[in-house]
Amino acid sequence: MVSAGNQGIYSDYLVLTRQLKRQPRGKITVVKRCDFGRPLVILSLLKLGRKSYFSNLFWLSCPWLVKEISRWEAAGWIKKFQERLNEDEVFARAFSFSQSIFYQFKAHLIELEPELPPSIKDDLLRRGIGGVSDWKKVKCLHAHYANWLVFGVNPIGFYLHRRIFSSCFQRCG
Repeated sequence: MVSAGNQGIYSDYLVLTRQLKRQPRGKITVVKRCDFGRPLVILSLLKLGRKSYFSNLFWLSCPWLVKEISRWEAAGWIKKFQERLNEDEVFARAFSFSQSIFYQFKAHLIELEPELPPSIKDDLLRRGIGGVSDWKKVKCLHAHYANWLVFGVNPIGFYLHRRIFSSCFQRCG
């Protein structure tokens, strides 16, 4: 039975189950909603199970955005963004700043998990957006877009947002 106090949580759980096409795992919370009130980005709180940890924190849950960004990845945009990082100093500095914001947020969450073994803490802190070990590499456009939606700081997420988000409202309304 769902009480009045947890109906919102239960409703999010049902929506996320539909969006993800599976039950959500681990400790999660919705950190960004679309204009229709549906979950858009979820925060996965580091630990999935006894020995499984997420190095990435933010996950897009909107099925349309996941598919759309997957199309961008398939069209070679990871490589295009990587080339831009290597050639455009301003873009690279903005990218580095977004990685540092992500790091600071993750470091704060790790402080709240005292039971994490030191080796796991070190590994989690070494990884940047999308779980990359080299913070100058682009791995997952979904992760960069989710980070931009949460923090408003990520040149890749900003670029994607300006080109695809307006179409999103035509899909869910």
